[in-house]
Amino acid sequence: MDSYGEGIIMSNALAKARSPYLRGHAGNPVDWREWNDEALDLARREHCPLFVSVGYSACHWCHVMAREAFSDAQVACLLNENFVSIKVDREERPDLDQVLQIAHQALNGRGGGWPLSVFLEPDGLTPFFAGTYFPLAPRYGMPGFAGLLERILAVYREQGEAVREQGGRLQQMLTERLGTDAASESALSDAPARAGHAALLSGFDAVHGGFGAAPKFPQSSSLAFLLSQADADAVRFSLEAMARGGLNDHVGGGFFRYTVDEAWRVPHFEKMLADNAQLLALYAEAAARFDSGEFRQTALATARFMDAELGLEDGGYASSLNAEARGREGGFYLWDRDEVRRVLGDERYADFAAAFGLAEAPQVEGLWHLALIDGDSRNFETDLTRLGKARTPRVRPERDDKCLTGLNALAVTALARAGLLLEVPELTRRAGEVFATLESTVVHGDEVLACALAGEAYQPGFLADYACLAEAALALASVREGEDEVALAVRLADAILARFRTDGGGLALTPAETETLLYRPRDYADNAVPSGAGTAVRVFIALGHLLAEPKYIDAAESVLRAAWTDMEHAPAAHPTLLIALDEFLHPPPFVVLRGDERIGEWAGCAARASPRARIVRLGPQKTLPELERYAPRGNAAAYACRGTSCSAPITDMGALSEAVR
Repeated sequence: MDSYGEGIIMSNALAKARSPYLRGHAGNPVDWREWNDEALDLARREHCPLFVSVGYSACHWCHVMAREAFSDAQVACLLNENFVSIKVDREERPDLDQVLQIAHQALNGRGGGWPLSVFLEPDGLTPFFAGTYFPLAPRYGMPGFAGLLERILAVYREQGEAVREQGGRLQQMLTERLGTDAASESALSDAPARAGHAALLSGFDAVHGGFGAAPKFPQSSSLAFLLSQADADAVRFSLEAMARGGLNDHVGGGFFRYTVDEAWRVPHFEKMLADNAQLLALYAEAAARFDSGEFRQTALATARFMDAELGLEDGGYASSLNAEARGREGGFYLWDRDEVRRVLGDERYADFAAAFGLAEAPQVEGLWHLALIDGDSRNFETDLTRLGKARTPRVRPERDDKCLTGLNALAVTALARAGLLLEVPELTRRAGEVFATLESTVVHGDEVLACALAGEAYQPGFLADYACLAEAALALASVREGEDEVALAVRLADAILARFRTDGGGLALTPAETETLLYRPRDYADNAVPSGAGTAVRVFIALGHLLAEPKYIDAAESVLRAAWTDMEHAPAAHPTLLIALDEFLHPPPFVVLRGDERIGEWAGCAARASPRARIVRLGPQKTLPELERYAPRGNAAAYACRGTSCSAPITDMGALSEAVR
């Protein structure tokens, strides 16, 4: 049984795993192991191929494959007798996931997904067959998993030399194409940003908002890039469509991972911290830019959801909520019309049903998911609250309680930005709490760990962990006296340069001292989260200008040059690097505030006047030596900077607003 609840039978090595996702497979009859030297050495000694299954807690089809194939006695016998079987939580090991996903694409000519199923020969650890979900019995045009295992085993035993030769070619190709950086000698220009802007708009859905056809993902990084380019129409339309549609949980707040249709009506029901943190930041900025009460309400509802359903006792956030409840996808969120009528009463039901699609045909196995199709959800706040109370006794989706450093850092940045732009001190306070949790658990000097569970940190951090935490420190410095946060950002930026730089001047996903599979992956394109390299470049630019330190500006340019070819070939896949490129070429306003309590009000004024502005607050007393050039003038002073040029001290809030507008 695939479960994280009480009463499962612990029968394999995953019983001792930290990851809740891995422990959920401890009761499978498959002799699962974690990815470690012991498992790899066993495969080499026994000359057994490795079967590596990659997934994560909120992945619906991962659970389906666990209930079907991985619970089957015949499958377990085949795997246990002939393979070394390894389970990987892709949230713990994004490096393994990225390399194996690329291997899947190289072997199959198409993208992968989760669950990812990869078979490797043991000596060189090179993949020779890869797929995603496989059913227990043949269906959906796919082979049954037991029969597939038998065929793979026959190929491995009968064509072993060919398998090893193919693996060698695959490794050489991936190393040459993806494992090296070649710094561009061309002058840096706006060309990739212009091309990325055009590419995104060419894929923009003018009917429903967002990008492309079904399945429809929010693509937060792409919307953030368009917002940075002042593309108000596409961003506003998309944010309205997502907030009103079924991607948004109108009853409990928070956004689902994606919708299975292009009109944002029916979601895939998992909820991820990664999506909600990014969307919180987007809606808060959009609320300020467009003076939108709807966007403000959506941002605040998202923050409440994060605290209510993802908040951990130690102060951080869990990584995700499962799509399933009691084995049924969406079971916690779906409604029967009669139940809604009983809760709301006949007088309210008719208007509510017309507004939220209950008058239409059911969408999921005879039940309805609420999506606003007519009117304003603010007219139904009381009704939604009553439905929320009625939903509370239901069996809830299970939660993965890993506190992931990079995602929690994204949440800190979002909460700090939202607190500043929306003038909600509670969000600012919450940002500080989460940041304090990260500092006390995953930060050890200049080293950052990637995960924590029940307050215990583990797993060396990846580039995005360092970069997002540095970005979070700078965001927090905009809402409180930030000398300590600036000092931490400097420490983390220096650690990035020491540990993650490549020979070509770029940034790798993994530290230089860690072992790699096939090749050392780069971190340039955005996926469900912003690119670690793009985030690092933005931090370098901010610190370079704040501290007047050329080494950080030089580092930013070096990474942009290393990623230049990638940005040229697929600009729309690199929105965070495109934002960084724009900030390198056209530095946004940088506001340094120093003085008494008035600078808090000044910070909010500057942020609303220019949402792209970087803001750092300093206390009136002694500060870091690198910041002494921002000398105090009277009780409060502001310096409005662009690039390396700063204004004379400003002592009036109105003048500050004009200087950065």
